[in-house]
Amino acid sequence: MKRLLLPFLIALFCLNFSGRLKAQPTLTAVDLAKQAGEQYLMAQFNEPPFPQSSYSYMFFSSPVVGPNQTWNYSAFTPANSYTISVLNRNTAPFSNAFPAATMVEKKGGRYEYLQNAGNRITNLGAVSITPYDTSKWEYDIPYDEMRFPVTTTTTYTDSFSYKVPGYYNNVCTAINYFTFETVGYGTLITPLGTFNSAVLVKTIRQLKPDTCGPLFGHSKTTEYKWYAPGFHQPLVCFTKAEALLGEFFSGYYLQANITGRREEQIANALLQTFPNPATSEVTIQYHLNTLSETSLTVTDALGKDMLLREEGTRAPGNYSHKFDVRNLPKGVYLVRLKTADQVAVKKLLVQ
Repeated sequence: MKRLLLPFLIALFCLNFSGRLKAQPTLTAVDLAKQAGEQYLMAQFNEPPFPQSSYSYMFFSSPVVGPNQTWNYSAFTPANSYTISVLNRNTAPFSNAFPAATMVEKKGGRYEYLQNAGNRITNLGAVSITPYDTSKWEYDIPYDEMRFPVTTTTTYTDSFSYKVPGYYNNVCTAINYFTFETVGYGTLITPLGTFNSAVLVKTIRQLKPDTCGPLFGHSKTTEYKWYAPGFHQPLVCFTKAEALLGEFFSGYYLQANITGRREEQIANALLQTFPNPATSEVTIQYHLNTLSETSLTVTDALGKDMLLREEGTRAPGNYSHKFDVRNLPKGVYLVRLKTADQVAVKKLLVQ
């Protein structure tokens, strides 16, 4: 009887759960590795788990982890936006200090010097430039920011160190630990769209206690980041930073991919949108040098929802189109002009 019952129970279990479990995603270097020339528009948000104010000191609410999750952050609204640019090493400041770097990620006045070895992205150091001073961290021991492939079971630890001024004009070595762990996967919903193969990664960077005296004795940064195939930046990120002065919480999400430097110059020459940002009506202008088959479209940030399409053969000259945005949700949209020999894309921000 037991021999007959056991296969039946196993079959029943498989039948019950086979339709529920989603495929476990695997992210490769092709999916995630940054490339020089990329630009991304990021938005800092002020929705839960953060209060709607410029201050975000509050209890940190960690996201739900585990398999087959649905994370719905579609209600996020941007408090402000900034651009992340991936540069060629030779175009960044202090490039001679990081000869092994293959690219540089620029976030405001901070430059992260990275090496893409194919199976990993290694962080070699950073430079911070402000109107008041310039700080440089050359890591004596760099660390792997990401190792490929990233699976649902990926976990590793690493360490990095750099020199900092100590007491009595001494220089000490600050040693930090880095932990990378995949803690969940499933469906992520953001203002940008729905991503069914999202992977949730948790990272911790922690300064070794008492490495450089009591002022440097406690520093820990915990981040939760969601990734998806084809997007080289996190789609959403929660950050908790702990130091002697207390805790600070922040977060951002990806608003849109922006065209690279060369493509942006082409777009500026061919295509103009104003006012931008816009609240009511936008004027879209473009110029044609020759007779050409032309397609003008306006879509959401993912390029999916077609809000405007104009196609036809156009003679050389200047063209102008009025586009009403009053009924559109706030966010980023893409204006795309395609001619016989060129494609120009501009981002349009609706407020």
